[in-house]
Amino acid sequence: MENRLDFKIDLRKKSFLRQLFEKSINEIYIFHPKSLKFFAVNQAARKNLGFSPEELSNMTPVDLKPEMSVDRFKRLLEPLIKGEKGSISFQTKHRRKDGTLYPVEVNLQLISYRGKNLCIAFISDITERVLIEDEMQEAQLKFDVVINSVWDAIVIIDDQDRVTFWNKAAEKLFGYSWEEVIWKKLDQFLVPGSYYKPHIETIKHNFLEGKGNSLDRVVEMKVRNKDGREVFIEVSLSIFNFKDNWYSVGIARDIGERKKLEEENKIKEERLRLMLEGLPTPAWLITKDRKILAQNKMAEKLFYTKVNGYCWEEIHKNKYIQKTNKDVYENIGVPLPDTKCYFCKADDALSRNESINIEVELEDKIWDTWWIPLGGDIYLHYANDVTKYKNIEKELYLLSITDPLTGAYNRRYFLERLDEEIERSRRTGSKFSVIMLDIDNFKGINDKFGHNAGDLVLKSLSETIKDRIRKIDIFARWGGEEFVILLPETTPERALILAEELRIRLNNLKIEGIKGFTVSLGIAGFRKEDDIDSLIERADNLMYEAKAVGKNCVRYEESG
Repeated sequence: MENRLDFKIDLRKKSFLRQLFEKSINEIYIFHPKSLKFFAVNQAARKNLGFSPEELSNMTPVDLKPEMSVDRFKRLLEPLIKGEKGSISFQTKHRRKDGTLYPVEVNLQLISYRGKNLCIAFISDITERVLIEDEMQEAQLKFDVVINSVWDAIVIIDDQDRVTFWNKAAEKLFGYSWEEVIWKKLDQFLVPGSYYKPHIETIKHNFLEGKGNSLDRVVEMKVRNKDGREVFIEVSLSIFNFKDNWYSVGIARDIGERKKLEEENKIKEERLRLMLEGLPTPAWLITKDRKILAQNKMAEKLFYTKVNGYCWEEIHKNKYIQKTNKDVYENIGVPLPDTKCYFCKADDALSRNESINIEVELEDKIWDTWWIPLGGDIYLHYANDVTKYKNIEKELYLLSITDPLTGAYNRRYFLERLDEEIERSRRTGSKFSVIMLDIDNFKGINDKFGHNAGDLVLKSLSETIKDRIRKIDIFARWGGEEFVILLPETTPERALILAEELRIRLNNLKIEGIKGFTVSLGIAGFRKEDDIDSLIERADNLMYEAKAVGKNCVRYEESG
């Protein structure tokens, strides 16, 4: 029959093509250009779609595309059939048997088989790519929001002094919009090159010679904004190299107001006292010798601090100062000049005249802590309790790298770690192995006992393996009922001992309502010519050898 799905080929002559077709990790469909009925559908497609060969024999590609009509699809094929195009590519969504949709990239070509033209479709599941693109867009959006929310002007120029980045704060400070300055030379409209080029060259020289930190150059200069007004700014200069091109970054702030504030210190202090009372977080005004000048109600409520006391005593009850300083103060009642908490950045903030922000972990809380110089050897010190948000960050990161059902690492994280291990092995010559394992007859467990029982099997297997392996080993869910273990510093022979032990443990595992289950395992050791795909493929092939000889066993390759 012309439209049969078994796609029989002369095995003696076409075995390679048949293997290529059936074993491809991408979905491949072959269908008739007129009737559109499937002529052949490979294993990857059948597995992903969930349809049986009998069901697919009565279907067409249009049945998989909810937004596509037959007429529209045939019009899409016309340039291909008429020979106007060699291939047609587009993105769409395919519908599985269970009704779920997934994004795909389709490449259509025309082939000749036994004198007849057939259409072949190569399908790539781009779910992960779409997710990554969405994540990148979200990250870019967050970056844009953050970078345009900062108060400091940020300007980036290339090695030809052309502006390549100009944030909202720069627009506000200098008066020029993004459109007015992009790709224009900085010295043509804002500041003479002699003001900043020597500094950049010095930074670049020190950076290349390893003689200094490229982020330590802070200069003051006067510029004229778009309205002709002279602005006195402080600029933090740094450089970076991207794709063999040097870029200079200037983070600028208007220090004219700061100078005025220095002259009006008493008025400023009163205003700051009022501001402190409105802050919802603990905040203090503190002198250079660490005496508290003022505080808000939140500081008094949470820390019981008192004005005129030392900050290290009032806020932290002497817990975080050096023992020598603590002993002297307790004995004579007068602190040594260098008495301060070990994490205090006040001196740095005052000497550099710039705000410093770090996270400080004290006992069971994490504080987002600031030291902000206000002139006259006074600084604002405040802290936000971010413990809750930090814990959420940790939880979100864990969710991003683990399988939600089993708690094992997910495939993407495993591949990242495997790539790192391959690079480490190539550098050091260390050996490592990979174990692929698959639950035997898992479909039968689901069919007989239900999917809840199947989930329980997957979770029990995961817990058993995680309890046995080392901390340095990486255990991940590869997909479905298939799992993979990365064993650093382990030969296949040593991995065999672990695999046999796991096989026996899992075979003897008692799960309520289920008689038990077995696993088949394959072990491959890393070879210097391997990449990720070849190593995984060998482990996978060995696992299927174990299944082929009766299941519930281990197959491995000896060390080369």
